[in-house]
Amino acid sequence: MASGKNQYYIYSYLREDLSPYYIGKGSGRRAYTKGLKEVKPPKDKSRVRILKADLAEEEAFLLEKLYILMFGRIDLGTGILRNKSDGGDGASGAIRNEETREKLRQANLGKKRPKEVGEKISKALSGRKLSEEMKTKLRVGHKGRKCTEEHKKNVSKAKASPHRITFVDGREIIVDNIMDFAREIGYHYVGFYNVKSGHRKRHKDIIKVELVN
Repeated sequence: MASGKNQYYIYSYLREDLSPYYIGKGSGRRAYTKGLKEVKPPKDKSRVRILKADLAEEEAFLLEKLYILMFGRIDLGTGILRNKSDGGDGASGAIRNEETREKLRQANLGKKRPKEVGEKISKALSGRKLSEEMKTKLRVGHKGRKCTEEHKKNVSKAKASPHRITFVDGREIIVDNIMDFAREIGYHYVGFYNVKSGHRKRHKDIIKVELVN
């Protein structure tokens, strides 16, 4: 790991299906050593992933919060992480009792992520911005475009049809609904369709998506 000012990193713990169950900020061996009451790292150390490294502490705090916001927390009913705080400030962000947890969960139900937060997450994860030329092409491509009822039915049918998912490590699974599966593991279903259609060779650790006849 880096030393000095940019010594921090953001890490995640992955389940066996490779969906994240914890996001943290640390330095040194923090990602691999935990106290008795803390979320434990997976036994398989290959499922401890360093997401971003060589960060200053302030930048690490911000990215931690963005990742937690993106994947959501189980205790608030907003996502899949076992984190007990929103990140960025350690224990001061923790939920300390059931009443407070329930209030926050209710407050977050149906809440849409602010546009500026989504932009920050996108920038933090990819480091890329759409050029003005690409934005113009997207606007022109979608201008006046309408979905017919037949198109909607075809899309719905495709989502609900069984698909075989192949991972980069050779594992294969069959899922009944790829959109629901994408949501469950915290991936974006558009990435699945890009792999299926051949527009992309992989989406994260998924290299093949094919319809099961």
